[in-house]
Amino acid sequence: MERKYNADFRKKLVSKLEKQRTKQEMRAVYNIISSYNFSSNSNGMFFNINEFSDDCIQSLVDFTHEQGQEKEGVKLEYTTYNHEEHETLNNKDKVIINKMKS
Repeated sequence: MERKYNADFRKKLVSKLEKQRTKQEMRAVYNIISSYNFSSNSNGMFFNINEFSDDCIQSLVDFTHEQGQEKEGVKLEYTTYNHEEHETLNNKDKVIINKMKS
């Protein structure tokens, strides 16, 4: 029987799964793979992803895709520092800014 996902794809998926850090994310992964053979100890869970069915892999792919979309929604805003906007600078800061200008 031909597998839908090859070994290289599965390795990339494992690297994405390793980036999941929150407890909720780890529980979601656990719930997906709980019906498959894996071992665990105090160091974590260990599994052979090559033994997972295509349906399980698809579920994991969907999960990582959803997580990626959620993390993309977080945008950082950068504002430039303009010394004219901040008139409460101490003398030391003013000297530094004046040195940078010249």
